[in-house]
Amino acid sequence: MTKPMGIISMQDAINAATNILCGFSNSTKFFHGGREDDSYYRITLVDDTNQSTDVYVEANSGEVIHVIPHPAVVAPSADAQQ
Repeated sequence: MTKPMGIISMQDAINAATNILCGFSNSTKFFHGGREDDSYYRITLVDDTNQSTDVYVEANSGEVIHVIPHPAVVAPSADAQQ
């Protein structure tokens, strides 16, 4: 079992997103948001034709970094308290 690493840095989230989406280069617009159980980064990426897309990178307390849908559309877990 691996020990949780804690919340990752913004640069680690950016690096993970750009590695996953290697056809894009990240712009200078980075936004951090949070939910009770984790944090996420919204990263605006632009490709070589100047098309942009927003990518949401989850940074939870584990070692795995996930690209996730916009946090507003992620349903809360069944055991989440209101």
